[in-house]
Order: sequence, then structure tokens, then C-alpha cells
Amino acid sequence: INGFQLSYHGLVDVCVLVIAGAMTTATGAKSFAGQSEQGAEPMNMNQPYCCPVGVAGPDAFWQPLPGLPTVGSKYPSDCTELLGGCAPNVARAIQEMGQPVRPVFLTGSDEWSSHVDSMVCREFSTALCLPLMSQTRRSVILGDCCYSTSVTIERTALSEEAIDTIAGAEFVVVGPMGQADHLLVEALLGYSNRAILLMSSQHLQDAEAACDRASKAWITIVNESELAVWAATRDPFAAHK
Repeated sequence: INGFQLSYHGLVDVCVLVIAGAMTTATGAKSFAGQSEQGAEPMNMNQPYCCPVGVAGPDAFWQPLPGLPTVGSKYPSDCTELLGGCAPNVARAIQEMGQPVRPVFLTGSDEWSSHVDSMVCREFSTALCLPLMSQTRRSVILGDCCYSTSVTIERTALSEEAIDTIAGAEFVVVGPMGQADHLLVEALLGYSNRAILLMSSQHLQDAEAACDRASKAWITIVNESELAVWAATRDPFAAHK
């Protein structure tokens, strides 16, 4: 629906396809295009589940309202706010398909944190928020352009509840993070039974470290633009080779 989401669209789609197929085998539930035999029943905590882990924060989508008069450089628009980030996108897609999900969201500890907590509670009843950053990741999307705050995960210690949630999951999706977050990524991969690792372009700049990290994941997913970074080329065809 916009440039920012499209940049992660392929990653989310692949994650959803892999997890949905495997979870169907694990849980015995059938899922087709968002419809499930399980319906909207509460999640059984003893049931196999997926655990997406990653940075979460508010996304504000600004879209112009067509057909209304503009005043100079100003034009009528509509704003929609949604919990954004790769982990919320994966969790949302899995949840809509009727499969169990228990996400662990990495959030900030600033004045935006209570707002993010309320957004999480409204949409994900089984989610756990870890305030590992001093600043909340926020994005504003204007048409095809996205403006995001640059955040760094400053604390890597996970709570016992988070470790139990990650270790007990059938699948753990580790969302894209920065190069400075490698210790947390290593810990998440170590606690996971089957980890699906989504590489960021920052991680791929160090090819040797990226290969080592990928070897510890069950599946590693890289989109075309980031694959070009890994191969040190701007040509996607050369990157595939």
C-alpha cells in the first residue's frame, strides 16, 4: 500500500507462507486465505505457536483526500495510525490466518511507550513488550516516502518470561535489526528451536558475519535489494548468482 511497507512485503509474505504451512502440520488446523477451522477461539497456551521478535512502534499513514480543494501548498488528507514494524506485520498476518502467535516486541522507554503499549494490547492479547531502547521507533509515511526515527537497542538482557516465550515457540521470527544489535540477535537464535532470520542491510555489510549468523538460523530470508548489498553489487541478477 506504500513504499515503506512494500520494501518488507516479500519478507513478510515468505515468513507467513513458511510458518502457516508448518503450523498447519503442527496444530492440525487448516488455514486458507485468512479463514481457519479454529475460528476466533481464545489461544490455547499449550498449543504450538509462532513468536515474532522485533522492533515495534507507531506508523502514521498520511493519504491525500481526492476531490477536495487545496489551499496553496496545503491539501486535505487523512491520517491512519497502525502498529508498525516487521514483527507486528508478521504477527498480524499469522493471527489473521487463525494460527497461534505470541509476539515479543522491542519498544522504547520514552514518553511514547505507554501509547505503544496500548496499541499492542488492543491488537495482540498475548504480546510481550520489552523496553530495550531509550527511544521509540516512529514512522511517518507520506505517499511513497517514509520517514523513520533511527533507533538502537541499548539493552540486550531478556526477561525470564521473554526467554520462556521464545524457547517454547515452534518458530521464532527474528526481525531485521541494526549491526549494533548483533549480541541480541545471537541470543535470540540461541534460544530458538527453529529460527527464521530476516537479515537487514546493515547486517549484510559484513558478509562473513552474516554467513555465520545465517548458519545458526533454520531459514534465512533476504530480499533482492539487501541481497545486492550482501553480494556487493547493485545488480539483482548478479546478486542472485
